[in-house]
Amino acid sequence: METLSPAERAVTLALGTRGVTTWAEAAMAAGAAEPERQGAKVRRKVKRLAGRITGSSTAAEAATMSGR
Repeated sequence: METLSPAERAVTLALGTRGVTTWAEAAMAAGAAEPERQGAKVRRKVKRLAGRITGSSTAAEAATMSGR
């Protein structure tokens, strides 16, 4: 979460709010001027960051299991 800007963090956290089901709704709840655009931008960034985390931990786990 520290790599997200405060506005991106607000959108990400709003996604967990009751009744918010899409990134555009989350962006709207966070006060974005262009919720569709901002929601899509944050969704892509969060997905990319999650992929890095998942990919890194999987590679580290595989190296540990193989004994390297």
